[in-house]
Amino acid sequence: AGKKIDLELKRGSETVKAGVTPTAEGIIGISIDSRYSGPVQHVRYGLFASFPKGVSNVYEATKLFANSIWRIIVGKASLPKSVGGPIKIAQMATRTAEVGIMSFLGFMALLSISLAVMNILPFPALDGGHLVMLIYEAIFGKPIPHKVQQTVQQAGVVLLLTFMAFVIYNDIAGF
Repeated sequence: AGKKIDLELKRGSETVKAGVTPTAEGIIGISIDSRYSGPVQHVRYGLFASFPKGVSNVYEATKLFANSIWRIIVGKASLPKSVGGPIKIAQMATRTAEVGIMSFLGFMALLSISLAVMNILPFPALDGGHLVMLIYEAIFGKPIPHKVQQTVQQAGVVLLLTFMAFVIYNDIAGF
């Protein structure tokens, strides 16, 4: 971010050199078009090779998602530009479906992994919040008082609904 990068672009049969300086968020103002026309290499894995490859891909996607969340927390990435709700998901699903079934299934897999990681975060009202309460009970040998659990869960639901409203507003504003 903030440092000039030399790029080499291919437009049709012509190669063009250009310099660009990414913003503080690392954005250079271009995007990938869903109509890729370059070479594609299909790799097939057997039954025993596909499982470790799948586990590796899930690990890499989880690491990428966790890194993205960290960048938002430390302020290196913009929250409104980094999150998308149902409208953005529908747009991305449409774009990937236009490319082909494998692209669409890959997007759905990444979406599922992202939702799983979000759900396991130690946030009240999500499974990660329940897990934190269970760990507390295991460590201290007694349950959290019911009234405290209820208050924490209600606060978590309010925060979650507020975040959902923000994401939907963000989707509509960017539509």
